[in-house]
Amino acid sequence: MAHYSCDYAQQVHFPSNPLQPGPIYFLTPRKCGIFGVCCEAIPQQVNFLVDEAFLTGKGANAVIIMLHYYLEHHGVHSAIVHFNADNCAGQNLKNPIIWYLLWRVLTGLNKRISLSLPAGHTKFSPDWCFGLLKQRFRRSVVGSLHDLVEVVERSASVNKAQVVGTLDGECIVKSYDWTGHLSPFFKKIEAFKTFHHFVMDCQAMGEVSTIKTSDDPVVREQLLREPSVIPSTCLPPVVSPTGLSSEQQWYLYDRIRQFCPFILMSVRI
Repeated sequence: MAHYSCDYAQQVHFPSNPLQPGPIYFLTPRKCGIFGVCCEAIPQQVNFLVDEAFLTGKGANAVIIMLHYYLEHHGVHSAIVHFNADNCAGQNLKNPIIWYLLWRVLTGLNKRISLSLPAGHTKFSPDWCFGLLKQRFRRSVVGSLHDLVEVVERSASVNKAQVVGTLDGECIVKSYDWTGHLSPFFKKIEAFKTFHHFVMDCQAMGEVSTIKTSDDPVVREQLLREPSVIPSTCLPPVVSPTGLSSEQQWYLYDRIRQFCPFILMSVRI
């Protein structure tokens, strides 16, 4: 059995300097989101670094994209998986998350998946790893995404960096329209936010066991719109990132470039 915990960290900005130049205080440098997935048994956390040019929001679809990449490239490939996440309505408390996990069970990628979203649960392993990362970040000069990768790798042995896209514009973690792909096959769970524990098992195809608290009875619900119709193993259509707008590119060039280390001023950041 594999146990994973996942969460978003507060985004960071670069260029960043511990001796912050005064004028940059009133400006907004380039943004980079951080999403961490921690394997509790090792322990090791993979930190997805989402550069501003590859941001697709913090909704359920973005979470699914990074979870899928993690399970395919960094996971321990266990048949039984348990996920732990915070009780965030904007990111985790969404039906598409359940649809994706149920899709993995239906297509044979996993035999059993459980997800816990306990209310009031805010501090767990990802926060420990984020804290080590942020400590190193505050003491380091970061002029580019490459520098941020080094900060993550050197912050602690438990932290590992995974860039979503490269400096050259190459998208490594592909964005898929999971919500649009799965919605024709699955129904929504009514009163979704009242439940905090979900279990999907290959012995109950298409069903999700939901529990409000540990003392409450289990409620089973069939989510397949047509029990005889199971989604295929094919991946959804790829969604290309919109990239930086021309206005944002000029803003970074005119207002932010001067604060980069001299060696990076002629390099695309």
